[in-house]
Amino acid sequence: VDIDNKKIKLQIWDIANLKQLDTALISRFKQSHAVIMVYDITNAETLQSLKDDWYPSINDANQKIRKFLIGNKCDLKDKRAVQIPDGKAAARKLNAEFEET
Repeated sequence: VDIDNKKIKLQIWDIANLKQLDTALISRFKQSHAVIMVYDITNAETLQSLKDDWYPSINDANQKIRKFLIGNKCDLKDKRAVQIPDGKAAARKLNAEFEET
């Protein structure tokens, strides 16, 4: 990707279906500059899993990594299970920037 005439290398992994992190994935976190953690606003368990399972491993691997917490499926407002203030509170606790899409 070119941003402001600079080449930026992106590596994007979808690790949503992994139940545990392996050492190869943890080593990727050590080398990364940012991580985007996405949860489903219609399923509170997805946010809890990020907080309990994924964040500790990411943070242990690289405390300097820039973190983004993203709530998705905002088009399903009638099925919302995670309120915006709860997402923002989780982001503060995880030292992450917050957004919903």
